[in-house]
Amino acid sequence: MSTKEKLFAVLISPSRKYWDSYYQACKESEKAGERSFLHDLKEFAHLKKGEDNNFAAYQKGITRQLYFEKVNGESKMLNVPSTTYWLVDKKEYIGIGIIRHRMTKAIEEYGANIGYAIRLGKRNQGYGTILLRFLLQEAYRFKINPALITCSEDNIASKTLIEHAGGILRDKLPSTEHGKPITLCRYWVRTDPKSIQKNKRS
Repeated sequence: MSTKEKLFAVLISPSRKYWDSYYQACKESEKAGERSFLHDLKEFAHLKKGEDNNFAAYQKGITRQLYFEKVNGESKMLNVPSTTYWLVDKKEYIGIGIIRHRMTKAIEEYGANIGYAIRLGKRNQGYGTILLRFLLQEAYRFKINPALITCSEDNIASKTLIEHAGGILRDKLPSTEHGKPITLCRYWVRTDPKSIQKNKRS
């Protein structure tokens, strides 16, 4: 892509129009051995074998975002309200984002208000910056300000993206990712228009 070309992308609700492209991105991730939660049809959308290429089932599945929480001393699975978005251009799916409208204690410790992923073939082209900016705007619309965003300390690209969006490091916690120990960086990122515009210029 020429540096003179401007990226075109819009944020939409999951759409049947882009389903084949999204499904292909999930399979690309799986083939590459990348365990991306938002591109894992089984983990993210709870799709069973034989129904993974089913947009209607996907739409239903993404509304069930279940997380552990202690309720009266007992561990229970709670359905946390969330909204899923796709980043697309005129032809294909580019990336995915999720906004969790509230956080359980477990989400606050090891998850985030905002999660996102760019498909393999579209990385390192500036789409991550666009997607995160859109998601911050949507979070503000849901009265989430600041938003909690996390990443592994080893994920330099994600750390840079969050920090360029104005992320302020809250702390670092020991965690696991795909069964391996990691250090989880937790950032607060302001979502108000003034802050987004300021960080867009910087």
